[in-house]
Amino acid sequence: MTANGETSQVTVSKTLETVKNNYITKKKKDAITGEALGDEEDKFPGAITYEPPASGISKNIVVTVDNNLNVSGYVEKSTGGDDDDTPKYDVFESEYTKTGDYYYYEPDLSGFNPENTYYVVYGQNGNSESVYGRIDRVEKPTSGWHDYGNKLWANVVTVNESNVTYWTWIPRYKYTLGDQIANIHFIDLNDNCKMNVEGKEQIVDVSKESLPESFLFGNKKLKGYWTTKYEIQLSESSGLEQLSSKINGSSIEVTTTKPSGLYTIYLDGKKYKEHQSLDSVFEIKNLKSTKVYDVCVYSETNNRMVGRRKRMVNSNISVDTSGFDKASTYYVAYDGNGKEYIAGRMDKTSTPAGWYNYEDKIWANVVTVNESNVTYWTYIPRYEYDTAGVEGVAQMANVRFIPVTQTTADTGFQIPESFKFGGKDLAGYWVSKYEIQLSESSGIEQLQVTAGPKNINVTTSNPSGKYTIYVNGEVSKTGVTLPYTIKDLNWDSAYDICVYSEDNKRMVGAKKKSADAIEAIKVDLSGFNPDCTYYVTYDENGNNEKIGDKIQLDDKGNATNMPKNWYNYKAKIWANIVTKGRDANGNELITYWTYIPRYEYDTSGVEGVNQMANARFIPLSQKTPDTGFQIPECFSFGGKDLAGYWVSKYEIQGTID
Repeated sequence: MTANGETSQVTVSKTLETVKNNYITKKKKDAITGEALGDEEDKFPGAITYEPPASGISKNIVVTVDNNLNVSGYVEKSTGGDDDDTPKYDVFESEYTKTGDYYYYEPDLSGFNPENTYYVVYGQNGNSESVYGRIDRVEKPTSGWHDYGNKLWANVVTVNESNVTYWTWIPRYKYTLGDQIANIHFIDLNDNCKMNVEGKEQIVDVSKESLPESFLFGNKKLKGYWTTKYEIQLSESSGLEQLSSKINGSSIEVTTTKPSGLYTIYLDGKKYKEHQSLDSVFEIKNLKSTKVYDVCVYSETNNRMVGRRKRMVNSNISVDTSGFDKASTYYVAYDGNGKEYIAGRMDKTSTPAGWYNYEDKIWANVVTVNESNVTYWTYIPRYEYDTAGVEGVAQMANVRFIPVTQTTADTGFQIPESFKFGGKDLAGYWVSKYEIQLSESSGIEQLQVTAGPKNINVTTSNPSGKYTIYVNGEVSKTGVTLPYTIKDLNWDSAYDICVYSEDNKRMVGAKKKSADAIEAIKVDLSGFNPDCTYYVTYDENGNNEKIGDKIQLDDKGNATNMPKNWYNYKAKIWANIVTKGRDANGNELITYWTYIPRYEYDTSGVEGVNQMANARFIPLSQKTPDTGFQIPECFSFGGKDLAGYWVSKYEIQGTID
């Protein structure tokens, strides 16, 4: 592994630094073997293998070198036959080399992300385009990639999800303009041109030819540059055919949005299946649990890369909702077009289909609603991240989800401390998604509801656009404008009303409300003696008191002869009666009574001097008051809740003349 005895001439990547150091120091020379690729065993280019156990490493490393012992690539191979063995090739800067009769700078791939970049190759005459494989997973193509003497230019394609870009390498050249076409000569950085003419290497005089300005960047001479070949294919909004994939157990199902013709499927950067129709899904089977796979699809029919997806098989991500109050928590889901909607309340709605799919970057979301206090939450599953991915500015860390049973990170990765709490490892946790929307003092649009007879009127403090109304945790009406009336309700039931703004994509709030109980108030006379109890009526202004007929009760204690206008609590006309009798001396006794229906009152309304409490009638079925309200203790007697009670209207009167 020396060049004329000089170990310093061996060039290796950072990954192979241990190999180089061990060889140079001669500490573990017995771990190195060599194999020439030519006819003579001591001639290179060839392959040098660095082997365990003497090397002290866990894998065989096969280093490929050229005649000058410059490393052109390497492969790591497990000694145990692990299925995960994958070749990795370093990417080097271009050199001025000969292909056929022409010298030019080889394509420089060092600026590309190897995990996103694929070789594009062609058949004879530049036809039959195909994708050879990912540049870090396959050896450089020996044919079909480039031959500038035969007008075959080097091409690659970069694939990041649905963003696809084709690139062509332009080697450094000089040119002269002909009648209709430019004549070019490929040159080195000294602007010299070499060619093989009739079997002999010759220097071509290009001193009078022009050098394009594009080969000078700043003060640096360029060996060449990459240019986009076609218009960049942008994301899913482009209308172009897109890759579609999903996890199914230990398989990945692959198709496209507009399948047509035949396709080549790549798995982890290498060809997995050629000439495959995707009219029905193609299944990549028997994959390893919790491993992330890179799936890429190329359309052979349309000669274009469709897209790429990374998928984790059997990630077994389970979202824990046990810490939420299900009666105030709603599922936030997304439809097929990615439009947000509220699926329903947890205690009333089953988990919506497609609520989350972390392989498709659909994260689990919920919203908790307590009156006007609204908070959105997102579930963060346990993960580890590539620490190298966050070292540079504006870089994205490589993240992969892991099970709770994995308590130590893989090599080069780190598990965030947030997945440990109180000495316990967490499978995931919830984090508030946006700033918490606080009460009515925030200035944010607030929900407003009022009761009517058998209905509830809904609006907001600043209604705008369309809304979805939820009643008792389930969708009641979508696409409505406010104000809106929910009709045909039971007066003796409390309803949980929740409103979502479709235009602003935010939950407005929730309130519990009963339909107006005023018109359903039933006055109970069963405790009075019909022989001495009389109706008392008033006119519409509360005047002209009249003592009317005696009450009449059926065998169940229900009054059968109530006056038509005896009471109307909505008009503030309360039910009144009078009882008459005589004392032991024969003097007449008379007492006036008023019926008090069950109600709750706003406690804030009695804190100040001369303030009037806000009271509202409620049904017997409502045992607990609404937020900010209180039910008087007088509506409970002997452990029994009362629908109402009679109270003497004036001081009890004694004898009269």
